Amino acid sequence: MKRKRFEIDDSQNPIFVTTTIVEWIPVFAEPAIAERTLGLLENSRREIGISVIAFVLMHNHFHGMMQTNQKGDLSRFMLRWKSRSARSIMDYSRMHKRKWLELFKRSLGESGRLGRQVHRVWLPRFDTLPVENETQFYAGLNYIHFNPVRQLLVRGPEDYPYSSFHDYRGGTNGFVKVSRHRWHSRRGLSNSTNQTL
Repeated sequence: MKRKRFEIDDSQNPIFVTTTIVEWIPVFAEPAIAERTLGLLENSRREIGISVIAFVLMHNHFHGMMQTNQKGDLSRFMLRWKSRSARSIMDYSRMHKRKWLELFKRSLGESGRLGRQVHRVWLPRFDTLPVENETQFYAGLNYIHFNPVRQLLVRGPEDYPYSSFHDYRGGTNGFVKVSRHRWHSRRGLSNSTNQTL
């Protein structure tokens, strides 16, 4: 049975977004790939005109909280960013002869081809969850920023370079422009790693 698609209005409230690399391949454990990918995220953000409220680029997936000016812009943004970053990841992987190239090729299935595409880097879809109130907003913010701690990559969120945590502590992440949402107040982030949406 084919799943029905529905479009959420990404211009009214923030949207929590998750997208994953095929086979959970840890491509972003390599700083050069992570930094290129975040640079492409910033370029796509600027071109489409969306607000990135929070983000974390983990070794094999991405979480973000975003808001757009027009309904449907989130899909346009994700398509553009994932397409560009996939090409960049493939170029880097070929240049540095990474073993995961074969996994990218196999991920398209037995046909080995999808139109002109010969490799799949990202899973084709992305998951979204509307953020409808301040409680969900802070749960999402904490989930994003404490993800590297929960995954035992770092001791504290301040130690992970590929997230917006520093933007909420008076600094900057150095890769992506982060916009504060109206729900953000002096309350700030909790120290809990157990926040859920």
